[in-house]
Amino acid sequence: METEAEHWLDLGKRLGIEVIAPFELEVASLQLRFTALLPQFGAPRGMIVDSDSDALWSHRKELIAAGYGYSCVEGSGPADFNVEREMLTDWGWSSEAPKPDWLDS
Repeated sequence: METEAEHWLDLGKRLGIEVIAPFELEVASLQLRFTALLPQFGAPRGMIVDSDSDALWSHRKELIAAGYGYSCVEGSGPADFNVEREMLTDWGWSSEAPKPDWLDS
């Protein structure tokens, strides 16, 4: 069984997007660790994803102030790429790099 971080790395490979997993960030003198960062989506510095809503919620102000978006996304099972592509489309492309073809379809 793959971990949540492995799930996001696999999704990145399959969809041709950048994924950093796991993702560590220092805010307010705290070292935080989240499942993944998708730097090309959502907020200016990307979307942080994690299944622990409490961890995200308790640091939401710091994450937003640092330029990140965040989303509680559960599961590490087989990817439903249609659902995940829809979620990524909703977040929007925030990178200066050319967006993948599937994002417009």
